[in-house]
Amino acid sequence: LDNFIMGEPIFEQGGVRILPAMEQGSEAKYIVKIISIPATQFQVDALLITGAYQSADAVNGYFAELADSVIQEAGVLTQLSNAGGFDGYINTQVVPMDDGNGYDVYLLAPYRPTWDRVSQQKAVTHLDGYNLALDVCAALSIARRNGYLYTNLKPESISMSASGSYHICDL
Repeated sequence: LDNFIMGEPIFEQGGVRILPAMEQGSEAKYIVKIISIPATQFQVDALLITGAYQSADAVNGYFAELADSVIQEAGVLTQLSNAGGFDGYINTQVVPMDDGNGYDVYLLAPYRPTWDRVSQQKAVTHLDGYNLALDVCAALSIARRNGYLYTNLKPESISMSASGSYHICDL
């Protein structure tokens, strides 16, 4: 992601930041989702104080496993996007945090407006509602046929393509 210019976060909560981005020399718009593992130093301290892990190295190993699981989940989203109904990430990157206690996971996706933004910017018709329902149900069916159960459906997790179809864009 070195060739990308990132803007100010448009969302920030619980160790997750979402930033707009553009590739240098291009007009294409992207979204970068950064997941910080751990979100705070308190999470490191809690694992050590409770005795869940005996050393900072063991805690960091646990965080490395979590970062790997995020990358695997991004791979599932990409797999599902190839089957249809989902928008996957086009690039991922894991970077150790500056203090050595954890990782930042970067997920890059093309910019597509989400349902919450679309519904705020224009009047939603009955046809829009039907199309949304049909497209989301089709995506959920694709996930189920591939052995996954989607449990986090919300307006921010549904994107609209340039052709007007709706896709699930987050796991």
